[in-house]
Amino acid sequence: MHVHRIVTGFLWFGLLYIGGDASQGTCETDWISIPDSGSCIQLFKHPPNSWTGARNFCQKKGGDLLKIQDSKMNTYVADKVPSRFTYTIGIRRKNNQFFWLDETSKANYVKTPPYPPGDTDDCGSLAHDGNWYFNSCSQPLAYICEKPKAAMPNPNEKHSVGDTSRQPTPKQKTPTNKLGRKAVEKVIKNRMANDNKPNIAIARSTAYPPSAANTLSESYAQIQLFYWLIFGLFAL
Repeated sequence: MHVHRIVTGFLWFGLLYIGGDASQGTCETDWISIPDSGSCIQLFKHPPNSWTGARNFCQKKGGDLLKIQDSKMNTYVADKVPSRFTYTIGIRRKNNQFFWLDETSKANYVKTPPYPPGDTDDCGSLAHDGNWYFNSCSQPLAYICEKPKAAMPNPNEKHSVGDTSRQPTPKQKTPTNKLGRKAVEKVIKNRMANDNKPNIAIARSTAYPPSAANTLSESYAQIQLFYWLIFGLFAL
């Protein structure tokens, strides 16, 4: 019991050390874990897409365009963006107000652009320096997708009695030979009627029960003894 707890503790420590807070789940291959959050991100450079096209692409991956919650998250993600590139995120500007994604969630955190946005409605992108740049939503750019982390399996979870998904399939019983002793004797008599020489191999057949085979062996020994006695009388 103590060994099991020690091993489990080391495993959880490894997950915390490598992939962040394991209690918040894990990220799939090629996805990056955001510290202190339940999100994973992945940067896509090809194919470049408009803001709407990039969002559709992310949704097919099981997520959406990145929604930055605070300055700490902004700094962490910006560090992943290659220099001299900007990557589309989920921010949009409409009527001089900033919204995330579907224009129903007003942005609580906005990184002030290094220059004032234009009068037209536009979409935001993140640069390596952490700044947000706003351009036409139809401009094809690289983009950052975000999706929730996968839930961690519970190591203490036990399967219920009714759960047969991991129970071994019961072995099928091999049908036994139900041929009775009388039936065996009848077969022997019919065989002897067609053949004057007794066939000892029949008594040794594995198709019959061992008890019946032993009885038949004794019967054939007696028959052979009888034949030798008759032969001896005629020889005299």
